[in-house]
Amino acid sequence: MGGAGSGRINEARGRKPKAAVNVVGCGVPCPAQKLTGDVQAAFDRLVELTSGTSFSQDSIAIELAARLMVRSSKLDDAITSKPDDAELHRLSLAITRQLITLLAKFGLTPRDRQVLLVPRDDEEQDDLERLLAERETNN
Repeated sequence: MGGAGSGRINEARGRKPKAAVNVVGCGVPCPAQKLTGDVQAAFDRLVELTSGTSFSQDSIAIELAARLMVRSSKLDDAITSKPDDAELHRLSLAITRQLITLLAKFGLTPRDRQVLLVPRDDEEQDDLERLLAERETNN
């Protein structure tokens, strides 16, 4: 129960639909364990790229993405030395798909960045709020 359209059913029964809750995290992501040099560098870069949209509870996903980035790089090197190895190409494609899916969750692809919701300070106004405030002060 509670699927698509259930809000309308609840309204028809005289119940108010539940409000959506925006879950926001806290803290800066940090790895659960000591990472190797390449993985740590990838982790740090991902934390930098997702600054403001990733939090401590995202550490595991960021660490996984960092590991996938390093594996992808190593596979690229292996493919360069063995360009006819179909298994290496299949493995590289599988890792790339996993990585893109994970990066999309953090808004690190052009399409997904357009729908990424970024938490903001309560004091901060967006363009529409600013315009409405200006209009209100002019009237």
